[in-house]
Amino acid sequence: MKIIKTLFVSIVLMLLSSTFSLSHGRNLWYSEGRRGNVEIEAGSTLSRTFAASVLTSHGYSNGNGWYFGAGTGIFANPNDCGVFALPIFADMKYSFNDGYSSPFLAVKLGSLFYMEDLTAGVLLRPSVGIDIKSTSISIGYGFYTGIESIGFVEDINFTKHSFMVSVAWWF
Repeated sequence: MKIIKTLFVSIVLMLLSSTFSLSHGRNLWYSEGRRGNVEIEAGSTLSRTFAASVLTSHGYSNGNGWYFGAGTGIFANPNDCGVFALPIFADMKYSFNDGYSSPFLAVKLGSLFYMEDLTAGVLLRPSVGIDIKSTSISIGYGFYTGIESIGFVEDINFTKHSFMVSVAWWF
């Protein structure tokens, strides 16, 4: 928990310093067009097990800091909720200023399909971070639920929470 607090304070200080110190007019999110990314995440669940994922998202930036897209990838958590899962999600991001670097807020919302036992669940992952040119660094909270079998929403059998650190490369 001490590592998470230290990491959170470091990211907040980095966000504050970069917001005021770097030049204007170089932010990818303030030009209109299609965008895509590859994101690598690693972190820990509240039960202190390792979780990692590789994700990709593709969508559209409207030119005033907003990005809307959809994505998929692979999620691995060997000790808690299964070895592999396939997330399918909507991705939304807002970059606060048009500069070389900018703080941002993002959220992923969708479903997580577990490969071992063919169950499904809900995925919610808000995050905060910083954009530096076409690279994004963030910390986020992950909320997952598992559903007994696909199509039977009333049979929720677990809830997992995780804290993730991620790096994304945008193109």
